[in-house]
Amino acid sequence: MRKHTLLALLIIALTQTAFARVELDEQTSVRFATRDQATQILGAKDGFARALGSFDRSARLQATENVSTAQVLDFMSRQARSFTDDEKSRVTELLASIRRRLRELGWDLPLPRQVLLVKASSRLENGFPHCRQNAIILPNSTAGLRNPDLKLIIIHELFHILTIAAPDLQERLYAVVGFKPCPGVSFPKQLTERKVTNPDAFGVNYCAELEYQGRPIHATPILLSPTATYDPSRDIPFIEYARVRFLVVEKEGEKWACRYKDGSPMVLKRSEVSGYLDKVGRNTGYIIHPEEVLAQNFMFIVRGREEFRTPEIPAEMTKVLRQCSKEGTKKEARAVFRLPGQTSPRQQWVDSTSVAVPTGILRLPTAKLTGPGAPLRGRTPAASPQSRS
Repeated sequence: MRKHTLLALLIIALTQTAFARVELDEQTSVRFATRDQATQILGAKDGFARALGSFDRSARLQATENVSTAQVLDFMSRQARSFTDDEKSRVTELLASIRRRLRELGWDLPLPRQVLLVKASSRLENGFPHCRQNAIILPNSTAGLRNPDLKLIIIHELFHILTIAAPDLQERLYAVVGFKPCPGVSFPKQLTERKVTNPDAFGVNYCAELEYQGRPIHATPILLSPTATYDPSRDIPFIEYARVRFLVVEKEGEKWACRYKDGSPMVLKRSEVSGYLDKVGRNTGYIIHPEEVLAQNFMFIVRGREEFRTPEIPAEMTKVLRQCSKEGTKKEARAVFRLPGQTSPRQQWVDSTSVAVPTGILRLPTAKLTGPGAPLRGRTPAASPQSRS
């Protein structure tokens, strides 16, 4: 009996060791976070948590009353779950496939030295995959671990990890779709009560030159709810409240700031702005932000797609990523979660270096907007959360 017990314990130990980490390349490993570790990551007061507005917080808890940041983080931390061995096995196989593909492309990407995988309840972010610093959050739903397109989801999220880790590369990639840095812009206080925040792009750090009423303007896409109050009785995901809008910005000396008109921030509907599609292209319908447009194109490239409606974007992205690989950029994220056993202490996110606007909106592999300024509908069956855990 004792021998059988020892053997069972040995098998469990070997299984846990086998899935402890996966080498994505020579310098980057992927690790499965335990439930306790996931709890800490989801409950961290990072840049995303600090960016949440009043609608953001209430809607995530499906509450009509005001909700504090502490209450939201408590809710998020309680959505942490543990990976099963079957899930780890599947993800490990997918990561091995991604590693082979990155080698075929000849890319040595400046990802952080460690990427974390976190399993969460599908109640988190309406069940959509997203990132928190160097951690990829995979919900226990059809939008995440049960999704037949899980490999594509991981590739998409790896792009977000990449832009977080490498700000210089991020700037070069954003330039591919016509966006440039606009440092100094703060989200207007008048709009924070209606803000819908995407964890994969929550700052206002990049803008593009567009056209409004025949005149050039600089603007950045944001997500706003038409109302400041979440209505639980409607029984719809909070992300369905989101409307794509364009926040107009202008340069003041060496810094940028929001443009105001009649005392209010200048916000335009998609139908009022021209030139946006010319920049972000027509390879994907997921065009709520340049970060998501680029992540989708990155996913298409790694997947091996050959035909594009706007081939210039993946072609230029490939050129930039190859050049980056030749430069051998050091792989160290700006701010990362670190698991026990690492020599460097855990650092906190730095807001000034965040990527750029609102999460939960992830619809992979495809997504569509039903019209100018329309709510974010049209989820594919593979990506829509059908159940909650």
